[in-house]
Amino acid sequence: MPDSRRLAGHGHQAYARRPSTPSHAQPLVRVDDRTRERLGRHAAAAVRRARRAGDALAAVTIELPGDADPAAIVAASRRPGEPWFVIEQPESGGFALGALGCAAALEASGKERFATLSAAWRALSSTAACDPPDGPPGAGPVAVGGFAFDAHGGRGDAWRGFAPASLHVPEVSIARRDGEARLTVCVRASADDTAEDLLERALGRLAGLRSAPLPLRDPRPVSRARVASAMPPEHYEAAVERAVERI
Repeated sequence: MPDSRRLAGHGHQAYARRPSTPSHAQPLVRVDDRTRERLGRHAAAAVRRARRAGDALAAVTIELPGDADPAAIVAASRRPGEPWFVIEQPESGGFALGALGCAAALEASGKERFATLSAAWRALSSTAACDPPDGPPGAGPVAVGGFAFDAHGGRGDAWRGFAPASLHVPEVSIARRDGEARLTVCVRASADDTAEDLLERALGRLAGLRSAPLPLRDPRPVSRARVASAMPPEHYEAAVERAVERI
């Protein structure tokens, strides 16, 4: 999936599109005074923590209508060239999670890559200045990404640009399940930032969010589709069948 975070799993649907923002798309959220005040408070706390520890996250979570479509929001709001991610599990209460941008990138390689990334995410999330957990799974600051089976990463062209273990904390995430939906905007504070800097960045990101019906096809494909393999498809199909039997 070019220009997107990778995900593999049974029963999941992942989208890899880069459509232009439709002209009729409407702004997704309007920031009221309470939300602005809450975001400013979190931003100030994150800056204080960053000046002590080096960096910290500030985030605010906003309620959306229960029928919000994370995939449509991502497709209509994506900035050129930025990473994005969408997963849907219709059989799990209509669960969907969409993500845009990268507030923080966590990467590791080698045999200890899982433990390294786990520790890095715990350290970053535990010091985040954000709202209390509320809403469906995935609401609030999240990390999305994937891991290679090989400790040193994939060697084919399809894996170029991906670390052996990679997690992105998105600037915007949208979670939906069982008729509830939440949108979280997240910014990363450094020691040189001010609360006003973070507030401006977060509000600017929210102002650019849109929702519009998903296009039927990608109007601007990044390249011509190409499928290449050193082995025939039957080899992989048989390998999956054997793995399922063993499981």
